[in-house]
Amino acid sequence: MEKRLLFALISAIAAQALLLSAGCTPAVGPGPSAAAAEPRPDAVDPRERYTASGGQTFLDTLNRGREIAVSASDLPVLEVVSTVSAAPEKGPAAGEPRFRIQILASSQVDMARREKVNAESVMKQPVFMASDQSLYKLYVGDFKTRAEAEAALPEVRKLGYKDAWVVSAKASQ
Repeated sequence: MEKRLLFALISAIAAQALLLSAGCTPAVGPGPSAAAAEPRPDAVDPRERYTASGGQTFLDTLNRGREIAVSASDLPVLEVVSTVSAAPEKGPAAGEPRFRIQILASSQVDMARREKVNAESVMKQPVFMASDQSLYKLYVGDFKTRAEAEAALPEVRKLGYKDAWVVSAKASQ
């Protein structure tokens, strides 16, 4: 037991000596408080110590002599070949009702994420995940009418989502 205590004490002293040699100062005084917001008259601004030492950090001192130089010719030149300006697609207006097919509701986010990946690999429609209180729900498609969603429902059920059903959702934008 005494050996462990002695080893811990020596380790702590060695760590403190290493920090002091690197220019770190020990914390002095009480912990953070309202009075700590005021600068102490004897406190040294760490930025002044950094510039006074020639702008060298502790890592800089460790890497001294191992620096490499990079010139502009070492960097690749990036060229813009062409730009395409696509007209923004007209999405549903905010508040416009949309219809989706709900395929899953789970309280486990990991399960919902795994199932989303699985669904995206087999579905022809986009797959969305949304959280509603403590449930994570997966939706398929984004249909303008309930009839379109109902028409796609049998295909989704054939893919193994037997409990899938159509829900209405407001367009977010």
